[in-house]
Amino acid sequence: MGSRRIRATKPNAPGAVPCGERGSGGRSKICSTSGVYDAEEVGWQGPNRPSRLPGHAAIWVRVEGGWRAGHVHRWILGVDPERWLAWTSYTDPAGGGAPRWGLFRYDAKVLCQRHGDRPPDAPELGQDQTAE
Repeated sequence: MGSRRIRATKPNAPGAVPCGERGSGGRSKICSTSGVYDAEEVGWQGPNRPSRLPGHAAIWVRVEGGWRAGHVHRWILGVDPERWLAWTSYTDPAGGGAPRWGLFRYDAKVLCQRHGDRPPDAPELGQDQTAE
């Protein structure tokens, strides 16, 4: 059996959406009283789930209360056909050398494209400020 090609046409399918521009509609863990939450890690969804390679692999993912640089290695259609999952490697919050891996439910507020070294909620640098 060959692999099935999936065409992401649902409004919550992964796409080129910057962080925070649309709501998740899913359950997420609250990690602070300000309403900022972490990406929801999910368990194994079973073998032979339809999947596709990412068009833009570099991402930011919010884990353990902070943004982590990472890469999506595969988009996987979850058991619920309306929800995509991201098989992701990301920097270790503890500062270890090896990346950590996770399977996260897609949510544009906590998993988004990365186009630079600054996390989505980092303040803009003014003329009197410099990057560390």
